[in-house]
Amino acid sequence: MIFIQKSYARLMLLGGVVAATVAFGSSRQALADNTDYQGPYARLLGGLNFALDSDFDGNRSDSFPSGEASLDTGAVVGLGGGYRFNRNFAAELEYAYRSNDIDKIKGSGGTTIADGGDLASVAIMANGYYFFDFAESWSPYIGFGMGFLQEIDSDVELVGANDQKDLEDSVFAWQAMVGAEVPIDDSWRFYGEGRFMTAPSPELSNSNGSYSVDYNNLSLIFGIGYQF
Repeated sequence: MIFIQKSYARLMLLGGVVAATVAFGSSRQALADNTDYQGPYARLLGGLNFALDSDFDGNRSDSFPSGEASLDTGAVVGLGGGYRFNRNFAAELEYAYRSNDIDKIKGSGGTTIADGGDLASVAIMANGYYFFDFAESWSPYIGFGMGFLQEIDSDVELVGANDQKDLEDSVFAWQAMVGAEVPIDDSWRFYGEGRFMTAPSPELSNSNGSYSVDYNNLSLIFGIGYQF
């Protein structure tokens, strides 16, 4: 519960920063009044991905030792397509790729058991959005999505043992978003958001063994969309 509260607080902070930045730079009152919000749309996204520290629980102490992984800041890129029903509601399908390098994995005694590697995923999600209409020149929004990680994989560069390559799994995932959208013209929109995405305990395995990991991400995302 404490972890969820902290993650939610960080997500709200990211979303608030993005929304405030976008709102500060927007002065499009007349454009917003004439924008048609109904119809299909497509969008591209990209930004920073912060994979939270994760427990790597191995099933073999010799070749899959357990420890806590710290991960470097990585990237997220993706695309989505959906339908805007009116100013307030939209639904979409989204494809997103995330990747973070592993800095270190430390065992229970503080010993470094791995000094490199990566953790990456391909997510296919169905998202729903609600756009608030109390502002004319920009629209803050919230969203929620569910789907699956078509692939989550990792390479772990162990210290004093053979590296473990091509560790893979496919699992359920969900995400929550807070952001803001600004119309550029009648068709183009700019947006920015903070996002929390998680997948419960994927089991990353190859023919030698497996790691059970925590996979929780905070993302700072910017993008552009086109309303058809």
